[in-house]
Amino acid sequence: SHFSMLRFLAHSRGEAWAALYVRNETCDSKLTSEMDALRRCVGGPGGGARLPRLGLAPKAWHGCTATACGFHACVVSWSLYAPQLKAWMNEFPRRQLAVLTLDEFAEAPRSALQRITGFLGLRSFPRMVLDWKWDWNRRSRATRVECAAETLDALRTFFRPHVRELAELLTRRRQLRAAAYVRKW
Repeated sequence: SHFSMLRFLAHSRGEAWAALYVRNETCDSKLTSEMDALRRCVGGPGGGARLPRLGLAPKAWHGCTATACGFHACVVSWSLYAPQLKAWMNEFPRRQLAVLTLDEFAEAPRSALQRITGFLGLRSFPRMVLDWKWDWNRRSRATRVECAAETLDALRTFFRPHVRELAELLTRRRQLRAAAYVRKW
């Protein structure tokens, strides 16, 4: 999880910026407080069980991310991908954008790399890169920070409509492969 990665950076590598994020926080307290802050900022004063409204404009997302939890330290807000992609999609024509999910890369790294070079009109990556053992996203369970089941359920509920919105956005913009992976989330 993002939280366990930040904790690893803070405690094992002495990264001060990461330490500020995880200081005196548990996975549950930090992620719950971020969800609540985003609900208050985007969803209005009702807070509570309300979800941030869908169709959030990039500028509104940016403002809430900055005020709700200090911009760079907001794992929940940074995980709302639709407003971030909209900013790019509003600036560039469809033919100049290719969206690749980490899931696609993890499932078939060679194919994903070939898709990237094909999109960019470049020669293929060298065989050494294509044959690389891509296990960088796997760490022992001993270093992971676990969240309570209630927190994970709250996160699923929070993100469910945003994942649907992202899949619809990707489909409308003809990023069909990425949309198919997002629908699995």
